[in-house]
Amino acid sequence: MGGQLTVIFKPTSRCNLRCRYCYAARERETFDAAMGLDEAEAAFRWVRAYCESQGVSDLTVIWHGGEPLLMGAEFIERCVDGYVRMLEPLGIAVTNRIQTNLTLATEAFVPLLKSRFGSAVGFSLDYKSPYRVFPNGDDASETILARAAALREAGIRLSAICLTTIANVGRMRELYDWFKGLGIPFKLNRLFPTSSEDTSRLAGTLTAEQYAAALCELMDIWLNDPDPADAVTVENVVLSYLRNVSHLCAATGGCSRSFLCIAPNGVLLPCGRFDSDTYTIGDYRTDTVEQVLAAKDRVVRLGAAKPRPAECASCKWGSLCVAGCLHSRLFGWQEDECVTNKIVWRHVEDVLKPFGLTKGVVAELSPEESSALLDSLTAGGAGAAATIP
Repeated sequence: MGGQLTVIFKPTSRCNLRCRYCYAARERETFDAAMGLDEAEAAFRWVRAYCESQGVSDLTVIWHGGEPLLMGAEFIERCVDGYVRMLEPLGIAVTNRIQTNLTLATEAFVPLLKSRFGSAVGFSLDYKSPYRVFPNGDDASETILARAAALREAGIRLSAICLTTIANVGRMRELYDWFKGLGIPFKLNRLFPTSSEDTSRLAGTLTAEQYAAALCELMDIWLNDPDPADAVTVENVVLSYLRNVSHLCAATGGCSRSFLCIAPNGVLLPCGRFDSDTYTIGDYRTDTVEQVLAAKDRVVRLGAAKPRPAECASCKWGSLCVAGCLHSRLFGWQEDECVTNKIVWRHVEDVLKPFGLTKGVVAELSPEESSALLDSLTAGGAGAAATIP
């Protein structure tokens, strides 16, 4: 494989919230687990062997869960320091990230977040959505907002995932203005089923058409704002179209090789969307790297064998989709995903093509060039971008 590997590290299935749409909830219901330091060390010894076997030079570890901050600052610090010491002698550059619900991110965690996670924290914050709650049913939004304000004051950079639900799908202008006022970059995600048993469509889940309409509306708001919010989803969609290379992990064509998830009970999974009851690819305590790679290949073949939309092979958006997410294919949601993709990409084309901005019009861009391109798109509207080389 070589190159980069992302490990979604779930040291615990436990969580102090009971979000009604949580895709990790099945793990908590199936097993209640939290790693000890010895188990975490064993997990990363296995990761080291995997990296050596595959020639990995850049490793990103995303702390996930459950709620990772439940593990405590001392555990996280000792764990991070341990695997960095283990991997750096091999010349592997390690980047640490964390995804948290933020409710536990008190001042006591600030030194850890600055020193071990580069002062960058991902969290979830929904606009006008009643599904993110504490175990007693109380809404968690105010607690999250208070923690966010305190962390930003302390110099922590935050980025948010906002789930689009029935409660907020018709309020994109309000949602956009809200995040812009907060000054927090945000992604607009959609709820998705996580297993073959999850056929009831979770409360608040949108249709493919509803989610696509929300993305298109958000894009129009962003493109016509000369001082735009950092709407990460829109930025990624526009850059993907202009470069004809998707920014989505699912559309890289090789996500099964560049991602790996470690569950708190030792199970290894293709990525963080999978739960530990389905499509496991091994166990770091018992399986070799070769056995896990073979299991990964079997899962990829299973996904490839699943029915695809009839027009998939000849679809003009194939380079931006690459047949979609492996998880979606395995659980039968690819066609639903396909509907959204085609609506969104057609909208991007309709908006940008009149200004001479067609799919693949720009080459490889540095982060600085990407930022300048996006700035030019919104400075006075998309027409200002017509002179972009």
